[in-house]
Amino acid sequence: MTGQLDHGGDEGRWAWGVEWVWVGGYSAASTTIILLNFSLFIAVIRNRYLHYSFNYVVFALALRNICRVVFTLYLVFIAKLSQSKYPNELVTQLLPGPTDFSRYGSVPLLCDITSLVDQVLTTTTMFYLAILSLYLFCRQPNPPNIPANLRTLKLYGLQCGIVPIQESWWLAPLLLLVPVLLSLGLGAPAPLLHLSHPMSAIPGGELCLAEAGDTETQLRTFLTSVAILGYCLPLALIVCLVIGLSVRRCVSCYSTTCVSSFCKEELLLSLLTLPTATAHLLLYIPVLDANLVMVGFQATGLDTIITPTLARLIEMLTAGALPLLAFILLPAFSNWSSRPDTDDIRTGYRRSRRDQSTNAPDSRRDSLASFGFD
Repeated sequence: MTGQLDHGGDEGRWAWGVEWVWVGGYSAASTTIILLNFSLFIAVIRNRYLHYSFNYVVFALALRNICRVVFTLYLVFIAKLSQSKYPNELVTQLLPGPTDFSRYGSVPLLCDITSLVDQVLTTTTMFYLAILSLYLFCRQPNPPNIPANLRTLKLYGLQCGIVPIQESWWLAPLLLLVPVLLSLGLGAPAPLLHLSHPMSAIPGGELCLAEAGDTETQLRTFLTSVAILGYCLPLALIVCLVIGLSVRRCVSCYSTTCVSSFCKEELLLSLLTLPTATAHLLLYIPVLDANLVMVGFQATGLDTIITPTLARLIEMLTAGALPLLAFILLPAFSNWSSRPDTDDIRTGYRRSRRDQSTNAPDSRRDSLASFGFD
């Protein structure tokens, strides 16, 4: 009997240690990710050459990453609060209601709101990447050749002969608001129809578990719709547009400058899609298994390796890919000053020399035309 008690005590201490390893890992990872994404804010604000739509979307993605980290820490907090059998007086005063968030029936309103926020933060990334790929495909392959005359240089207070990119005023708000509205519309059934899905941030910390009932089929349909519309459809759009961007880049390299800031932004989009799409696929493994079993196939069995808790952790860690890729691929982010990309400076210098040759005096143009150069 004593040995059994000792063995149970060892298991309890082991489980307690594993949980706090997860909590410590979340704390260290969240601090690093928040600092990296916050540094993108400073880079975009300080550099006027980053004040256009692509970098505004990067700004929005960095804000989403920070919100995702904070939301994950919130799930860890309420999971530990639910596991506490004897909450202290401070918690009782702050939360006069029930402190057990593991069951949907205990706090249905909180579970509905939490489920909505989780769906929005999950699907927003893919929607932002999809609309960003569409934006990159619709614009020209290289930065526009804006005349850098004395008036524009004085207007922008610049030291080099490159003028910041100018766009229509409605383009940036459109790119920033459409993905958020799509995510809100896709996640709206969670609070409206009370279709909250289970969430877990640490082992043994399942939240908002609902009893099996009539809503089980509706919940499966809702989660399948979210997976199709919030993951598969944007991913298919991104893949097709990235292929088109690659073909256009190869064609444009024969006629104009190949390497520019626009080229690096397209590369950033392609590389960022890889870890993001992989991490989101892990989140939808339970949905995939449920649909395979429903149609008569065997489940993938990946849920035994990639648990929902581990999938959420991996998805949170991929939030650090955006600032790392931005600082590595885009020199304008790592300048920490108001300077353009060095490749754009070289391109602008070549263009200005070409413009000077075409704007030469009449006698010089006549002499060039006499040799057959128009």
